[in-house]
Amino acid sequence: MRRLILSISITVIILSLAGNHTLRAQEFKGGIVAGVAGTQVKGDGLGGYDKAGIVFGPYVNLELSDKVSMQMQLEYYQKGSRANPDSTNNFQSYLLRLNYMQIPVTVQYRHNEDFGLETGLSYGVLIHDYEEINGYTNFTSQYPWESGDLSFILGAHWYLTDIITAEFEFSHSLLYIREDTKGVTTFFNKGMYHNVIHIAIQYQIKDLFGR
Repeated sequence: MRRLILSISITVIILSLAGNHTLRAQEFKGGIVAGVAGTQVKGDGLGGYDKAGIVFGPYVNLELSDKVSMQMQLEYYQKGSRANPDSTNNFQSYLLRLNYMQIPVTVQYRHNEDFGLETGLSYGVLIHDYEEINGYTNFTSQYPWESGDLSFILGAHWYLTDIITAEFEFSHSLLYIREDTKGVTTFFNKGMYHNVIHIAIQYQIKDLFGR
């Protein structure tokens, strides 16, 4: 179902662009995104962006006008949750690593030469998971992790130079990544959800498409 949602979304985007623009190589920009993330899982009973991760991958950007562009990325993204043992949690420890290959598709608005905003969706495929409770890993949960994650994205860009952009981005899962383990759900809360912030640098390779 989630792969179907992603396929439909990308198809709609491509058809919209094809119907309104001539996709010439000169209109595209491309490069690399790299950064660090602070992550947590809403619904696991822990608070704070205590699990660090990395964000890395290529991007392609299509200028629709002087102010508006559309960007697609292919990212390796480390998410999860962490609790270090101390007196506030009775010296219990927890570590969750969920690593994804994900495709964010965003619309970007350039307010002026220095600042812009973006919003969009991202779909990630889970490629590795690791869960540790008080040092133990040899257990089987009756609540497996979902194979994919569909998230909403909201972010801001600072254009430092012609080829370097700093970004601050917030994302939150729209669908649960694990069913609720406590038996208490609502219409808008069916389980656990990623809640992520990251800071990254976009480096544009100017001649990637012959520019």
